[in-house]
Amino acid sequence: MAVNPMQRKARQSFLLGMLLMLVIAGIVVGILIMQIMQFKQAEEQTKLASRTVLVLKKDIQSGNEISAGDYESKSIVTNMESKDVPIDVVGKMAKIELKKGTILTSSMLMDSNESLEASQRVEEFNMITLPTDLVTGDYIDIRFVLPNGQDYIVISKKRILKSSENTIFVKLSEAEILTMSNAIVEAYITEGSMLRAIKYVDPGIQEASTPTYVASADVIELIDKDSNIEATAKNALYERYNRTSSLRTQINNALAPNMDDASGRVADGFSTQITKSQAERNRYIENLGQVDY
Repeated sequence: MAVNPMQRKARQSFLLGMLLMLVIAGIVVGILIMQIMQFKQAEEQTKLASRTVLVLKKDIQSGNEISAGDYESKSIVTNMESKDVPIDVVGKMAKIELKKGTILTSSMLMDSNESLEASQRVEEFNMITLPTDLVTGDYIDIRFVLPNGQDYIVISKKRILKSSENTIFVKLSEAEILTMSNAIVEAYITEGSMLRAIKYVDPGIQEASTPTYVASADVIELIDKDSNIEATAKNALYERYNRTSSLRTQINNALAPNMDDASGRVADGFSTQITKSQAERNRYIENLGQVDY
């Protein structure tokens, strides 16, 4: 059927109009997309700012504290927010292993778990079996192992301040010193027992173990009378002693067969300890003499 020329012209005009509208709509959409992209770019640019950051000058192992000589300040353009840029990092502990050149952020660091108490002192031990690869900066638990297989945590998560072939230096509170002394004496009394140190895998992430060793009633009484020990520490030891009295009974049972010659074993143990301490002191003095002033 023949199409009316007027109808054909109207149809063509309609199609051309639709096409033109689609082209215009496409152009408008394209312009909007470009404007949105430009807006986002401008927004990102406004986030960039020149900030002073702290950059590591050396590798820091997980769990080690940051000292003033470990980093330097640099001014860089960054989109880091001010809350993510730490200002004071000295004494902070690395949660993870950090490489030289790393820009320090708050999320990488945590407060040291060793808050300074008035009673804290640096203690030296040379009667503990040490891991072969133990180095300064490692974190350890000190455990008391009895010959029947019982294994107790005496002191938990202590940083090695210094170490040598058979000696370690750690920071302990008064309550920890008395508890550790108790464990040392009982290790000397019990033939086949030992004190050993075990390392934390990732001390920046791992929480401190809960001590399981229960001191003797005599030591608990001594702790009660010691004014250098804070009330919170005393309460924690009392609670452990009362809650785990059965563990103390097990330790006493392991000690019982060795009590006949207890004083001799303790004397021998302390004699060996003194000999090692004297040798360590002599090496220290000799090394001081080698310092070139």
